[in-house]
Amino acid sequence: VVVGLILLFGGSTLPQLARGLG
Repeated sequence: VVVGLILLFGGSTLPQLARGLG
């Protein structure tokens, strides 16, 4: 479960952070 959450949040948050940072 934890791994799934990490993959979900990590896979959907990292790209957004990268976009925010430009």
